Order: sequence, then structure tokens, then C-alpha cells
Amino acid sequence: ISHHPPVSALHATDEKRGIELIWCHTPLPRFT
Repeated sequence: ISHHPPVSALHATDEKRGIELIWCHTPLPRFT
């Protein structure tokens, strides 16, 4: 387990990447 990243860290990274993709590909007129 010591040499494997925590599942929570993997989930957080994947979630962050997903949020970034959503922000990059979703038009937000409020902040434009």
C-alpha cells in the first residue's frame, strides 16, 4: 500500500481534472 497512491488522492485528482475539463468546455456567460 505504501507504494500505491491513496484511492482518495486518485479520486481527488480525477475529480479535479473532470472539473477543469468541464470549466474549459462549458461556456460561462456570467464570467465572460
